[in-house]
Amino acid sequence: MTDNIILLRRRLRYKKVVKGLHTTDSQETWLTERCNSLQQQIDHWVKLQQLFFPMLATERAKQPVDVDTIVSPESCDLLLPSKIVGRLPCDDKTLRIEWRLRLAQAHDALNSLRSNLRAQSYIYKFKDRNLHGQGANTHARTTLHAIENRINAAANRYNDARNALENLAVSPQGDKLEICPLPSAPAGYPRDVRPPLG
Repeated sequence: MTDNIILLRRRLRYKKVVKGLHTTDSQETWLTERCNSLQQQIDHWVKLQQLFFPMLATERAKQPVDVDTIVSPESCDLLLPSKIVGRLPCDDKTLRIEWRLRLAQAHDALNSLRSNLRAQSYIYKFKDRNLHGQGANTHARTTLHAIENRINAAANRYNDARNALENLAVSPQGDKLEICPLPSAPAGYPRDVRPPLG
């Protein structure tokens, strides 16, 4: 359930960012329906948390609430074990479940990152060898921009999962964290699989 909520929050956040200034009524309706659906799932999640972790009710009550602002469902805090591990007691079973979830998310994000970097590399090579003219190059740049967005999204998903694993500190089996941070690309240089020339 948590994985579904996290996925829906990411999609909704992305759709709100890319919706642009001139959205149609059907796009606005779609966003509103998704917000409502996500909010219902989060409300259900909060009820389940209160049933199994009654101490979280007091933690939620401590959070400052401003009645003038509405918290969007994609930005509300789910209070997963990785967020509360230092402040509140958590049983080992719950920590193991989130550890496995975040580890799987990190590996999925790495696979997505790897395949998008390969696609980007292929399109750069294809563009250099075969494309001539303004129309073909514009189409290739648009495709590369879309791939770059997918690369950034995968990197963000990986970093989120890695940060949660760092908050959990050590795996339930006592292993050290096996996932390394992503290297940052130099500014202005496209994130490409190919090494820089020269």
